[in-house]
Amino acid sequence: MLHPTLRTTPIALSLLLALGFSSTLSAAISDVRVNQSVQQAETAANHLEVSRQILLVQNGSPNYFIEQQKRKYLTHPTQSSGFWANKSETLKIEYQHHGEDINVLPELWIVPINKGKDENRGKQIVKLKPGINEIEVKHAGAIYFAATNQPGSSEIIINMLEGGKPMPRFILGENTPEDWQINLKKYGDSPFAELVGKRMILTMPIKNMHKQATDPEGVLVLWDRIVDLAEEQFGLSSKRAFPHRATPFQYQFTSKSDSTSGYMSASDFGLRTNMPGIPEVITTDLLKKAWGPWHELGHHYQMRAWTFDNDGETTVNLTSLYVQRALGETSRLEAESRWNNVYELMASTGHNYEDVDSYIRFAMFWQLDLTFGQDFYQRLGDRYRTMTPTEQPKNNDEKKQRFILETSRVAGVNLTSFFDRWGLKPTKDTSAQLEAMNLPQLTKPIWLNTDANIAHTYSLTEQNMTGDVRLPDTVNAGDIFSVSVDVTNRDASALTYRWDIPSGVQVIADRGHEITLRAPQNVLQNAMLSIPVTVTDNNNMAIRLASSTRLKTTGDNISFRDAFNDVIKQRYQIEGDINLWNDASPKGVVGTYYQSDNTLTHTRDYYRLKTRSYWYFPSNQTSNEYWEYLESYDGSQFLKGEVGDVDQSIEAEQVVEEIKPVTQCNVPSWEVKAYSEPTTVSKNGRIYTNKWWVSATAMPGDVAETDTTGNGTGWGKVWEDKGPCDVAVKDELQSAIESKPVTPQQCNTPSWEQKAYGEPTKVSKNGRIYINKWWVAADNIPGDDAVTDTTGNGTGWSKVWEDKGAC
Repeated sequence: MLHPTLRTTPIALSLLLALGFSSTLSAAISDVRVNQSVQQAETAANHLEVSRQILLVQNGSPNYFIEQQKRKYLTHPTQSSGFWANKSETLKIEYQHHGEDINVLPELWIVPINKGKDENRGKQIVKLKPGINEIEVKHAGAIYFAATNQPGSSEIIINMLEGGKPMPRFILGENTPEDWQINLKKYGDSPFAELVGKRMILTMPIKNMHKQATDPEGVLVLWDRIVDLAEEQFGLSSKRAFPHRATPFQYQFTSKSDSTSGYMSASDFGLRTNMPGIPEVITTDLLKKAWGPWHELGHHYQMRAWTFDNDGETTVNLTSLYVQRALGETSRLEAESRWNNVYELMASTGHNYEDVDSYIRFAMFWQLDLTFGQDFYQRLGDRYRTMTPTEQPKNNDEKKQRFILETSRVAGVNLTSFFDRWGLKPTKDTSAQLEAMNLPQLTKPIWLNTDANIAHTYSLTEQNMTGDVRLPDTVNAGDIFSVSVDVTNRDASALTYRWDIPSGVQVIADRGHEITLRAPQNVLQNAMLSIPVTVTDNNNMAIRLASSTRLKTTGDNISFRDAFNDVIKQRYQIEGDINLWNDASPKGVVGTYYQSDNTLTHTRDYYRLKTRSYWYFPSNQTSNEYWEYLESYDGSQFLKGEVGDVDQSIEAEQVVEEIKPVTQCNVPSWEVKAYSEPTTVSKNGRIYTNKWWVSATAMPGDVAETDTTGNGTGWGKVWEDKGPCDVAVKDELQSAIESKPVTPQQCNTPSWEQKAYGEPTKVSKNGRIYINKWWVAADNIPGDDAVTDTTGNGTGWSKVWEDKGAC
């Protein structure tokens, strides 16, 4: 872990003054509140002066979001500084850290803004160490910072002590068009300028910005809407739980060298255009009609699992068409008479999908939107994001068959005849699965639908169920929490629910559409716990919906992948750290272990080195001449021990354990948001007050965040526990449950009580007998895998409860 250093703002100010910065600047920095955003910090003293102190926003790693969202490219994790640096210049940058440990150091990114005949220069990325860093700039470029650590309650502050010059910059919501013109003149020696919106950063040569970026506010508002539309199309929202949560990062569109391929292009951390395309990106009126920029953004939202081989330039156009329609423009399929080609194809027989031109093929995907509604791909995206690992397609043939299955499932109609028209044939296995779904056959010629003539549709009530599973963003190990599902296109009285409960999770109560659970104790830090439910209507049509919560436990705030490394180290008896690829010197010790984050499969893959010198990791998770493939972690395991996928299925009328009475506070409940000033809140029957600014991810009651000393001396912990609420209320949840109790096998042995046991005591729980080997806390539950010795001979040394068998 990376240990924090105390924030030393006065020292930083002294350094700035010693280096010749004005007292006005020092006053501006000292007056900045640490809970301000970078944009607020820059405007603390003068909205046209660029601050050299930056509070970094901690949104986590873009790797995590593409893994959750199952999409194609990594989003930019960077934060604009408002500065640029020249080649060979030396930057002196101070990095300060206050609060909990972080698992990844922040980075400095210097991004060349290439153009025309420029060499295609790559970005320079430097990890910053606590204290003062000196960096020599390789190529001139704009300066950015990235904090990709696991978000928590820490505070990361950057002081640009020396080097770098301000560049013209417009920040949406803070600057005016007049400010923009002033900045273009004031910092006219900069080779480029920048527009910063909520969802998009535009960084282009200054000459183009002078000439074409005449409406900075309008183009940024439009870009923000375009990105929102792209996420809306596939069901991503900041208001939804994972894995349906929208990306919190800003995209960046820059110019590129003419020597690179494509008029415009997209890649990891990249949206780029050559010089002729710049006006379409930064001019409001042109962007409203510009297919190219929407298309490149669409590449970032392509889902690999339904993008067939040679269809990289096909499914991407779903985003372009969705944006085009939302902006009131005529569909390109209409404007270029592509539908005429579709009609000709539909009138023919015997063709294969692969033989159809890609500029016609994407009409097949679009017809599903026209037929089943503008939210069809939201519902399909929900389904693909929550498929089990065994359901995820492994090759191109599986992608096609899975697409036939899942589109039919979501539509609530067997679409075999539709895909047959397009030359996609189901296998016998796919046909059998469709038959088992009990779906009605397609009775309308939906392959004739066009943008101008949507003659054949299915209403939402005719389609399969759509809904959302709702649960807390985070849950502490051992805590009780509730999960509910809301189905929006059926009468709730006609539905039944089957909850698939993961291993280690205890069912407390079930009310059909809502279930109450207890999280396991022995969890991986920040692991995602998915709670699926299968909803069935009175026509026996079913859909599986799911969302995930993040599990929190004591200890370092590391990513779940890093937490899983401990499982791997124990499994393979690895001492020390697992190795990473070394670009500078790809050599290692034969027999040592390596990890690789696989962006194709969204897994962390583990290998053993076979040769001293090595080369690429196999992306297909096999062994090669350099590596012995061991296994992969797909994020589904959340317990520290060995587990299966699902422990039990719970029908809607089952109650496993009575819920204890809760208490009600007159104090407002804690909300998942940042608190700036000290605020008193309540959570789970206790009262807490934050001592300083606290992020939305730091929960009151979390051991890592909560001072329980009673005198405020837990210095590094932001929340102070003020004690229990004193107003008892009726347990509304339990009284509302009308359920059938589960009758356990009767024991003569006294039942376990949730209390501490000192001397070895024999107790019974759920039809089994247990005895504690030593003192045991009240929250260690007999039968929990993490604390129960099931060896039968008492040799599970670290586990306090010993299973003595059934009653």
